Amino acid sequence: MKSSLKLSLALVAALVLSTGCTDSMLTELPESTSSARISTSVPDAPTEGKLRFPHLLDQAMSGVASKSGQNVNLFLGFNQYEADGVTRRVLDEYGVTRRVLEEYGVTRRVLEEYGVTRRVLDEYGVTRRVLDAYGVTRRVLEEYGITRRVLQEYAVVTDDLLAQYGVAMADLEAQGVTRRVLDDYGVTRRVLDDYAVTMERWEGDMSAFENVIRLRFLVSKGRPGVTISFDSDFLNSILDELYFDSDISFIDPDVSMGRNPYGANGAESSGDELVSWNLQAVGGIFTSFHNDKVHVYVLDSGVQDYDMDLVEAKDFTMLFQNRGQEMIEESEILRVDGFDPGSGGDWTDGSGHGTHVAGIIAAKKNSSGVRGVARGMKLHSLKVLTDQGKTDMTTVMAAVDYVTGKKLADPSRPMVMNLSLGMDLGSGAYNALDEAVQDAISAGVVVVVSAGNDGKDATTYSPAHVRDAITVGAYDKDYGFADYSNYGPAVDILAPGTGVVSLSHKSAEFNRGDNVLMSGTSHAAPHVTGAAAVYLQLNPTATPAQVKAALQHNGRKLVLNAPNGTTNRTVYVSSFAGDGDDKPFAFSKAQLDNGTIRIEGEGERLSPVEVFSVATGELMQSFTVQSDHKWEGNIPLNGTPPCDVEARWNNEAQKLLVEDAEFNCDHPLAVDKATFTSHKKHGDQLSIQGTALRNATVELSDHASGEVFWTLQADGMGTWDVGKLEPPFLICAVRATSGQSVSILPVSGNRACRSGSTAAQFGLDQASFTTDEYGDTEYKVKGTAEPFAALEAYNALTGTLLGEFEADKNGRFQADWENPASVPCAIRVQDALSGISAESTVNGAPADCVGLFRLASA
Repeated sequence: MKSSLKLSLALVAALVLSTGCTDSMLTELPESTSSARISTSVPDAPTEGKLRFPHLLDQAMSGVASKSGQNVNLFLGFNQYEADGVTRRVLDEYGVTRRVLEEYGVTRRVLEEYGVTRRVLDEYGVTRRVLDAYGVTRRVLEEYGITRRVLQEYAVVTDDLLAQYGVAMADLEAQGVTRRVLDDYGVTRRVLDDYAVTMERWEGDMSAFENVIRLRFLVSKGRPGVTISFDSDFLNSILDELYFDSDISFIDPDVSMGRNPYGANGAESSGDELVSWNLQAVGGIFTSFHNDKVHVYVLDSGVQDYDMDLVEAKDFTMLFQNRGQEMIEESEILRVDGFDPGSGGDWTDGSGHGTHVAGIIAAKKNSSGVRGVARGMKLHSLKVLTDQGKTDMTTVMAAVDYVTGKKLADPSRPMVMNLSLGMDLGSGAYNALDEAVQDAISAGVVVVVSAGNDGKDATTYSPAHVRDAITVGAYDKDYGFADYSNYGPAVDILAPGTGVVSLSHKSAEFNRGDNVLMSGTSHAAPHVTGAAAVYLQLNPTATPAQVKAALQHNGRKLVLNAPNGTTNRTVYVSSFAGDGDDKPFAFSKAQLDNGTIRIEGEGERLSPVEVFSVATGELMQSFTVQSDHKWEGNIPLNGTPPCDVEARWNNEAQKLLVEDAEFNCDHPLAVDKATFTSHKKHGDQLSIQGTALRNATVELSDHASGEVFWTLQADGMGTWDVGKLEPPFLICAVRATSGQSVSILPVSGNRACRSGSTAAQFGLDQASFTTDEYGDTEYKVKGTAEPFAALEAYNALTGTLLGEFEADKNGRFQADWENPASVPCAIRVQDALSGISAESTVNGAPADCVGLFRLASA
């Protein structure tokens, strides 16, 4: 039995041919009344009738001298009826034709009223033979009011009516046009009159139309629909017809798309296995993958299986390469279950893009090539990009539909899909591909998408803007946001994208050990895909939403210049991979040893540590944490050692005194003491003490005015002292300068400073506790005090010191405690010199906050 869809289109096209009415331009169509499938959080697509994104169809047809004769490709989205709903398509699928039902006086309305649903048809296989076998006769049905009269009310076209136009019903049926088709599509006497249809013209026109409309393939697992191709002469007529087809929900232009190449940077040779910067950056050096239940699907340009566990390879590009040809017989359109290219086509990679992407995900840990993040996992290659990096929307949809089908067939199998491709829709609304991706996620597939390489807001890019996908932007070796990367709220996480090392698709290069450098968000996304696979290995029942949240929460805030509204979190596998890389950073030893300083510590494997002189602030030496979590070495000295050294890792810093150097070392510039006294006999006196580099010149000035009032030289031990100095003017804070170093200390004991014109009312304006979207916690205090006042924060209920800080030059202060082990119920902030204090309950403090009770008010 032929598809009612194609017959309806054939009918209208035949009528057009009969009258010679063709139209190659889009016309205004009424607004579609079909209900929206997508959440209201996604904007509505621009439409003309049921045609969505009409501007994309205009773009596809632009630049052609004559639109007449141009090939048009459309995706027709079916209405998604309730599971038990009876539709014409359901009746067709089960062999229940209108002719069978008419013979028994059964109409569609009757079926619906009496609960004959899809489930019933499915379970009982209702056909004419079945009805006969159970004695369901016309008499039985008539007892329930189902008579031929009921049928006749719906039978608009009769044999007599057709005979008036010289058309016999048998002749129409021979062409696949049954009374059911005529009735369903409203072919009435007026239609026949208007177009003067005769059998002779009908046969000629139907024959001519055989090559006009071409059915390509059906998508059924996610966003159900069919892809068609036809001559642009019939565009308006077919759009008009489809508008009135209740089975068609929307129409999307099947436009071309592809990967977003940023460029290949060359090859890099390595005799041994290469530990790339990008793998180190995502914490993937020591991860292991041993769960063969996790499967990753790479929809790209194909994969050369040189160094991966490739378990499946299929070529979907035959759909794109033959987009003007019919891919399926119309008699099969209702029986096929999606598109599967089988073993046809050429699944190999001719461009290298897919192999490079797959290597980042799954290259094995062995003696050659590079390592992937989830090395050795089960990899499926679905080729959707040609060697030139081209494809179209429905080719990708067919592959997405294939993956969704695999997930639905085996719901317990953890699956990840990588899409390093996309296109700019010019709208935040979803197209059919976006809906298919969202449906795959709803089925349980984790979908990772590249953000795009146009340096624009990813909100309008498909499928990057799909809300539940994991959309990936790019950064470089220096943790700078890549200038080519798309940005904005649609980007969920960042990964290495510039100069990324992975496998070559060329056998000669692979055999030589040459590895390829490529750049772009296409190569950032597979880092996240590999991380998702590792997470699913450890948490095989995690949902796509849980995987996405886990990757974001365990990411590191390292990118410095991400655009406003764009995340700075970078994917980091070691945070959850459980391989011991979470060992805390520690600086355990700094000892003078025969002209060197012996340094020892522990930390995260392969991470960098820098050691600085506290005296000069200069970098002394960099270290790398080894595979046993230790970092150590000797720093050679050229002169006097510093008294203290500071080790820095990420955002952490730890200081140590250099052992055995206490009496022969350089101190940092510091004002240790500044005290004001007033005596009746001796008058006002200012005493100042501090340290500096040995024999260094130190300049003392009033911090407020900058006026210098004393210059001195540190002694051979690096100390200096000014005692009983009569201040030339009011000095409330002393600033010491030596070379590039500066140290400031408020003067204690001078009441004039406390009551000066710039004094502010001491107060605690805010004490609050918050938790961000990634689960990071923080409590903070804000308020006012004297400029440069030394302040202390205490648990107001237990008296425990929480921290020390200073007010700024304007008398404002703020202190933050990130991810604290405990949270006080109330905080007191106190001026360390005057003892003035203020306290407040901590707004939003958790139920387990530290304290015996909560203050009712501050």
